[in-house]
Amino acid sequence: MNLAQHLQKNCECKDTQKTILAAASASIDIYQALKVQKIEYTHQENTSGETQLSHDLIADEILAKKLEATGSVSCFVSEERASEMCFIKHIPNKLVVAFDPIDGSSVASSGLAVGTSMGIYRGVRNFLEATGRHQVASVYFVYGPRIICVYSTGKGVHLFAYDEEAKQFNLEQENLKLKDGLKICGIGSLQKSDNIAGFTDLINHWGKEGFSLRYSGSMTADMNGILKRGGGIFAYPDSKLRLLYECNPFAFLIEQAGGKARDMCGRDILDLPIKAIDDTSPILIGATKEVEAAEKFLMKACKIN
Repeated sequence: MNLAQHLQKNCECKDTQKTILAAASASIDIYQALKVQKIEYTHQENTSGETQLSHDLIADEILAKKLEATGSVSCFVSEERASEMCFIKHIPNKLVVAFDPIDGSSVASSGLAVGTSMGIYRGVRNFLEATGRHQVASVYFVYGPRIICVYSTGKGVHLFAYDEEAKQFNLEQENLKLKDGLKICGIGSLQKSDNIAGFTDLINHWGKEGFSLRYSGSMTADMNGILKRGGGIFAYPDSKLRLLYECNPFAFLIEQAGGKARDMCGRDILDLPIKAIDDTSPILIGATKEVEAAEKFLMKACKIN
């Protein structure tokens, strides 16, 4: 079964179908750009103050054009833009979309896998009226030896791979689920972990328990590893990852797979209010028991209960 057929079967909303298919089409063009064009730094910065790479801007433009062509998206925000971009006047029954064009772009020149992450919202005029619970769908793409597509519309998490001969995404795994007890962890921003009470103890605990470290520099690739393996945990203690572009889309998917996504103070990522389009949050995300066990080391650093 290909992606279009699967969406027709599992998603009643035509706008959501068209948006995910547009993102899938964009991913093919982005993958080709990654393969054939030299990756260079520009003289511009994104909303996080990071110097943009040429591929960040190329991917952003590809996605913007594809989303506009659907007629299903009234507005979007991108990590590479300082403000939201609206195609039409806000219409309540149209979608608003948030995406990171290339997550982990700084490691792309080394040949490591990178990705695109996207959250799709309905029922809000803009993101400042929303939480991650307003997402009706989430999708990501991994650019490695082949293109992987993983999506959810609230009815499970499903994995597709792009078939270059057939020129379509074909279903490989349906209803991905996370199980507890898989001893794999990914840790970002390790250099700042000493400043967070309990985090060094947590790292030592993982070491004593025999956890294997899996961290690539692209959250999309790392989250794909957790979902594909069916377990493990990813931790980013520093408030750097954006709610709209990274935390919310992956929290939506992980919850659909039976896991948890928390902010290290026991709050569900999807319940956090969005006060600005570049809002950030620390995150613990993965299999339920691994997240809950990690929280016990970190709650003493929280200002709230």
